[in-house]
Amino acid sequence: MKSPTPSPPKATSIDCRCRARENKSYCSKQLLRNALPTSHPTDAGWHTNPTPLANGRSATDWTSQGSLRVLTPNTGKLKTVVENATYGRYLASGYLVYYQGGTLFAAPMDAGRLELTGPAVPLVDGVSYSIFGQDFDLSASGTLVYRRGTAETNRILAWLDSSGKIERVLPKPGNYHTPRLSPDGKRLALSVEQEGQLNLWVYDLSRETMTRLTFDTQPQFLPNWTPDGEFLAFRSGDTLAWTRSDGSGKVEPLAPASGDANPWSFSADGKWLACWQLDPHTGFDLWTVPVERTPGALRLGRPQPLLQQKGSQFAPAISPDDRWVAYDSDELGRYEIYVVPFSPQVPARGGKWQVSNEGGGVPIWSHNGRELFYQTTDRRIQVASYTIKGDSFVAEKPRFWSGQQLAAMVFYSGFDVTPDGKRVVVLLDAEDAKPETHLRLLLNVDSELRRRAQVGGK
Repeated sequence: MKSPTPSPPKATSIDCRCRARENKSYCSKQLLRNALPTSHPTDAGWHTNPTPLANGRSATDWTSQGSLRVLTPNTGKLKTVVENATYGRYLASGYLVYYQGGTLFAAPMDAGRLELTGPAVPLVDGVSYSIFGQDFDLSASGTLVYRRGTAETNRILAWLDSSGKIERVLPKPGNYHTPRLSPDGKRLALSVEQEGQLNLWVYDLSRETMTRLTFDTQPQFLPNWTPDGEFLAFRSGDTLAWTRSDGSGKVEPLAPASGDANPWSFSADGKWLACWQLDPHTGFDLWTVPVERTPGALRLGRPQPLLQQKGSQFAPAISPDDRWVAYDSDELGRYEIYVVPFSPQVPARGGKWQVSNEGGGVPIWSHNGRELFYQTTDRRIQVASYTIKGDSFVAEKPRFWSGQQLAAMVFYSGFDVTPDGKRVVVLLDAEDAKPETHLRLLLNVDSELRRRAQVGGK
C-alpha cells in the first residue's frame, strides 16, 4: 500500500529573544546594497531594494511614488505590479511577498507575464517600517524575520539639556527625521514623513509655525543651512537640490554633484559643501563641492575628493573656523569619529586624530569652538572638548553629555546643537511607539503558501 504523501509543514512563528540590529554597520551595508544599480531604468525616480526574480531576467524595484515595479534589464523598462506597496520578494512557490500599510501580503504571480494572477492574502500584521529601511527580511527559502511596530513611527521633537531636562518643541509626535537648526538658532529644518512621502519643513521657533518647503513624491531629506540662513541644500531623491528657507522659491537641482551625494555641512564662509557619496571601488568617500552664490540662487562647481580610502566614511562636518573636518569611519572595523585638516583644494593630508573610543557617528561641532558632539552606538550623546596646538588637534576623553537615549534612527542624525552649545534638539521615541528589542521568526512561509494553493487558499 502506497504511503500517503506528507503534508507540507505549516508556517511556524517563533519569538526570537535577540536584540534587533540598529547599528550603523548594518545600515551602511543595506545602503550600499541598495545604492548599487542593477540596470538603468528609462524613467526617473527614487529606486531601492532591488531583488532578482526567479527567471533571472527581471528584478523587483520600489519607487517613492508608492509602486512596486518590475525591471527588465534588457529593455530598461519598468512595469508596475502593485500600487501603494514596497519591498517585493519573489518566492519559489510563485508568490510575490510585499509590504503595504503595516502588513506583509503574498499574492500569486506569473513571472513570465510579470503580473499577479490572484488576490493577495495577509501574512503578518503590525510590521515595523520606515521610508529609510524596513525591520524585516525574507529569505529565498521562506524564512521571515521581522520586528513588530507601526508603519508611521511616532517621534517626539524636543529640547534636551545636559541635566536630562526634556522640553517639547512640537506638541504632537510625528514621523520626523534629520532636524537641523539654522545658524542663528531661530528656525529648525526637518523632514516629515506622511503617507509614505518624505518632505522638508521649517519650524519657526519663536512664532511656533511650520512652513512646508517641498511637495514631492521622492524623499527630501538631509537639510543643510547656508551660513546666512537664506537657503537650504538637501538630498532630493537621487540628486542634490536647494530652495529658499522662507518658502518663497521653488526647488532647484544642484548640478553637477553626483546622484549618490549626501550633503552634510557648509563651510563657515559658505564657499564649500561637504558630502559623502558611493564609489564602487572604495566604498563611501568624502567630497567637497565649491559653492557659487549669485543673487537669489545657489550653484555648485566640480566635486573634489576630500578623503578616499577603503571602507565607509560618512557625515563630514566642517569646523566653525574652517580648519578641520570631523567624520565617522569604519576603517578599524567599528565606526569611530575622526578629525583631519580641512583642505578642500586637495585631498586631506597631514595628521588624523581619533576622537571617540567606543564607537560613534554623526559628528556635530559646537559653535563655541571648544566641543565636538556625536552620537554613540547605543544612541546617546557624547561630547569631547578639544584644543588646538599649532597644527595639531588635541581632543580630551569623551564624556556623556546626557544619558537620554535618542530615537531609533536607521542611519541619519537624530539631534543638533544650539549655537551656544547649551542645549540640543533631539528626536525621542514616543512612549507608545518604542520598537521591540527582539526579532520574530516566521518559518516555512513558502511551504505554507504552497499548502494554501493546494486547498484553495484556506
